Amino acid sequence: MVGIIILIAAAVFLLVLFLIAASKKPPQERWAPVDEQVDAAGAAGRLAGAIRIPTVSDFDRSKMDYSKFDELHAYLEQAYPLVHKTLAREVTDRKCLIYHWQGTDESLLPAGLLAHMDVVPVNEDEWDDPPFGGVIRDGYVYGRGALDMKGQLIAVLESVEALLGEGFTPKRSVYLLFGSDEEPMGDFGAKLISEELERRGVRLSFILDEGGAIQDGKMMGVKRDIALIGICEKGVMNLRLTAKGKGGHASMPPRRTAAGGVAKAVTAVEKHQMKGSFNYAAEHMFKTLTPHMGGAFKFFFANKWLFGGLLKSILCKIPASAALIRTTFAPTQLSGSNAPNVLAGSASAVFNIRVVPGETDRDVLAHVKKVAPEAAQDVIYYYPPSPVSSVDTDEYKGVARAVADAFPELAVAPYPVVAATDSRHYYNICDNVFRFVPFLSIRDDLGTVHAANERLSVESLGRGIAFYKHLVRTTCGPEK
Repeated sequence: MVGIIILIAAAVFLLVLFLIAASKKPPQERWAPVDEQVDAAGAAGRLAGAIRIPTVSDFDRSKMDYSKFDELHAYLEQAYPLVHKTLAREVTDRKCLIYHWQGTDESLLPAGLLAHMDVVPVNEDEWDDPPFGGVIRDGYVYGRGALDMKGQLIAVLESVEALLGEGFTPKRSVYLLFGSDEEPMGDFGAKLISEELERRGVRLSFILDEGGAIQDGKMMGVKRDIALIGICEKGVMNLRLTAKGKGGHASMPPRRTAAGGVAKAVTAVEKHQMKGSFNYAAEHMFKTLTPHMGGAFKFFFANKWLFGGLLKSILCKIPASAALIRTTFAPTQLSGSNAPNVLAGSASAVFNIRVVPGETDRDVLAHVKKVAPEAAQDVIYYYPPSPVSSVDTDEYKGVARAVADAFPELAVAPYPVVAATDSRHYYNICDNVFRFVPFLSIRDDLGTVHAANERLSVESLGRGIAFYKHLVRTTCGPEK
């Protein structure tokens, strides 16, 4: 009898779990399709022109050719005459651009649209076309910066130029903020722009930068593609671990070498990772996507209150999902002796560490000390995780609705960005900092960013421009 009662209770409990999962349904509200006039072919040609100007940045700013940025500025002025006739423009001493589009209602905080003009270096031998050739073929624009991020830069300017041509005047002022050194972390670009705006007393309603993207939903059990809006980003730490040993001739090695010591440290850190957690951004991402999931994904995520530990364990075994919920450690540089027959007196490994929001540099260093106690630590660089922007604000809802309007075929959700962007420098003047790349083709071409044959589809560029036009219309408002 007891066994029967247990079976009945188990069956009822399982039924409740299935009913909970079944109750998670996508929202029924549907937005009207965006109908914006866009000259995608013309925009592709202008993007190609921007790509042909090699605005390469470097961590050593003395190696940067700032005259290329002057050349790009002149090109943009020629390509977008209405923007430069209507908007106030400033050029900083590090060749960043600040545009101000004055709105009619000064009681409204301005919006900020971000992009960066610099690109990473190239290895020309790896490219099928000249990396700075701006080649257009087979429906794509090829070249360094097509996706990262001159494509977005051009989409922003195209949208503003088109709106001006249609006689649109915003109620809410708009800032276009274009950095020149995002790739080397933006310390002389976005950081100085935000500090200057702060000195002027400027605060922004919201900011939109690169970061979130359009991805295949299958990895999360979603039957359609997903649009991810970044509401925070992980911190960055470069940490050197060093082991000491006895140098000398390699013919009589000691039992313990410096190289062996640092190899032991690397192995220990890789084996013993920090624990995963459902941080605010990851929590809301999975919560938003659960109604769009199917099968086992939906069952387990709908009942995360019960299966949370199991889900974290599974997610941490998959690199893409592990990066969303825990701090990651990537050994990227190793050094030892300068000859194959010489024992290193000192050997080191550099880790690139991405720190999840909610954890700090102290947490990271304490963890490494625990798992690799014999290795000396040296922090080369550290930038903390960004604050997290709330999804319960009108600003987030306005951006999310614009994404849903422009891409009705996508499921829209918030997201913790695992990389670094210029937007992290703007929290001093803005609480609502978002990241989104409005190009459908990035789903298939994300691997070309910082790699050979970077490209952006012309059709995707056109839809990205339509998105920005719609975003400005709906969040900045027309003149009444």
